[in-house]
Amino acid sequence: MPRKRILKDEHGEDLFEFESAEWYAVKGKLPPEKWNWKDIKKEWNKLKMPKGVAYDLFHIPLKYNKRCGYYMLLSKRGVGKTTSVMLLGLILFKLYGVQIQYIRQNVDMLKPKFAQELMSTILSCGYIKILTEGRWNYAYYYANKWVFAKVDEDGHIIEKTNLHFCYTLSIDQSFTYKSNYNAPYGNFTVFDEFIGKRYTANEFVYYLDILSTIIRKRSGVINFMLSNNIDEFSEYFEEFEIYDQIREMKAGECNIATTPGGTRIYVEKINIHDKNAARLNMEYFGFKNPRLYAITGAGEWNVALCKHYDLEDETELIDRTHYIKMGYNLVNIELHRSGKYGYICRIHKATRVHDDSVIYTMDMVEDKRYRKGKGYSRVDAFIWGLLRQDRWHYATNSQKNFVDKYVSICYGFK
Repeated sequence: MPRKRILKDEHGEDLFEFESAEWYAVKGKLPPEKWNWKDIKKEWNKLKMPKGVAYDLFHIPLKYNKRCGYYMLLSKRGVGKTTSVMLLGLILFKLYGVQIQYIRQNVDMLKPKFAQELMSTILSCGYIKILTEGRWNYAYYYANKWVFAKVDEDGHIIEKTNLHFCYTLSIDQSFTYKSNYNAPYGNFTVFDEFIGKRYTANEFVYYLDILSTIIRKRSGVINFMLSNNIDEFSEYFEEFEIYDQIREMKAGECNIATTPGGTRIYVEKINIHDKNAARLNMEYFGFKNPRLYAITGAGEWNVALCKHYDLEDETELIDRTHYIKMGYNLVNIELHRSGKYGYICRIHKATRVHDDSVIYTMDMVEDKRYRKGKGYSRVDAFIWGLLRQDRWHYATNSQKNFVDKYVSICYGFK
């Protein structure tokens, strides 16, 4: 195959080198409704990916006439979600000039020493060389851009392209993108590990702010959201208004949830039946500890180990007016005097509050019953002090997850 000349765009940056200028002007600007998914699948099959390296995405309704606004893939680590999604983005770059917009929670996650891990499997398996028909064999990361490069046998870069196939962004820098960032070919976004250890205030709004900057007025942009942490109380499920549908899903199920406003969200809870994984679980992780679910994939949701009610402990109810509200969810904090433990709090799910309730929240303060964070009174300090002393007992593990999530949101709030 003769080598084509290097082409430049109006800014002097390299165009994709395997096609003509006419190709980039026409095919490289094709909107998503014009993409040929048979061609995309053909490129995917050329990679001949073994099981365990990547996750097949072609059962997902990605075609324009079946499109969803968002595609959430949830699973334990090691399934190959990120590798698969990035490979699909690379194929779209090759065929249609699409530039991947890769998003993380904070800017530190995009430092080169961490970002290199993103392409490690793709590089080790030689997929870039296959996709570019031998022209490039490496991906180089600098200034928030991923570009194709060619390295010699000693690993030294001898050539690289200026045209990036991927640009990286972070939620905590969203305010900097609004006025000075433009991505006319950013028809493919990946929000990786969107369920993190902490959810910062208004993170959902900042994420959508970034998307609005990328998308502008284009239709059919594919927005992937990937998570290695299956947390039933993730604020994103609340913010996307799909909490009830998410809670009903079992491992291996997929569902298209539609918000009251009409946005379609594809959600898949991946369950890989891997004989090798089962063998390794038996060899190394054969314990009943539910904290290991994220490692073994044995449970439906990540759960926290906690103290449950001691039904043999006779207690005196002191107060039941305190609640925690997070999104649409509510738990009641009952203060008890226990002959066995001293003062304790019993935590259980609630469905309503009352006129004399005290409601802790990080959401909007609706009236005088609501208190931001952990409150301000001596009684508030006493109740939350019992949590630090491990004297909160829970009806179920879900309530423990709920409280842990709320505390993480309160982190740093004065």
